[in-house]
Amino acid sequence: MHRKINIGFVVLISTVAALGGLMFGFDIAIITGANPFIELYFGLSKIELGLGTSSLLFGCIAVMAIAQLVFALKYVPETKGKTLEEIEIMWQNINYC
Repeated sequence: MHRKINIGFVVLISTVAALGGLMFGFDIAIITGANPFIELYFGLSKIELGLGTSSLLFGCIAVMAIAQLVFALKYVPETKGKTLEEIEIMWQNINYC
C-alpha cells in the first residue's frame, strides 16, 4: 500500500521544532547577557545570581512542558487498547493540514 506524505504537515512540525530550539537558545542568551547588569543592580552574590539564572531557565523548561502537555491532551488521540491495525487506520483518516 502506497501512502501520500503530507508535505505541509512535515514542514509545520519541522518549523515548530526548529523554532522551539531557537527560542530556548535565545532565552539562554538573553538571561546570560543580562547577568552582569542584574548582579550590579540588585547587588547579588555569585551564588544568588546562579540560583536566579537557573530558576529562570527551569521556569522556561516548565512552561514549555506544560504547553506540550496541553497540546498532547488536546490533539493527540487515545490509542490505549487499540491494535496496531486500528491505530494505522485512525492515522490514515486524520487530515493534518
